[in-house]
Amino acid sequence: MNGIYYRNTCTNIPNWVSNTHERHPVGYAYETDTHFVHFYGKEKSLNTISVGLTVIEAKSGTLNEWVTRVFGAEGIKSMSLPIGSSIQGI
Repeated sequence: MNGIYYRNTCTNIPNWVSNTHERHPVGYAYETDTHFVHFYGKEKSLNTISVGLTVIEAKSGTLNEWVTRVFGAEGIKSMSLPIGSSIQGI
């Protein structure tokens, strides 16, 4: 299963800072059998994933619907490698 990445345009998470997407405009997400998982990321020369800013929610609907509703996802694209894969060097 491949994850997705997208631009965050809002933050609709109860009890979170409502402008988290402004400092972390890139979103990365995937799904497990029971949950959706989202990581915020920064848009710099390297697209850094902010692992401390992780959101997990029980599945309801599709992954694309969830990221659109909660993070205002725009420009959703599929990642090239399956979740958990890595490459040696860049």
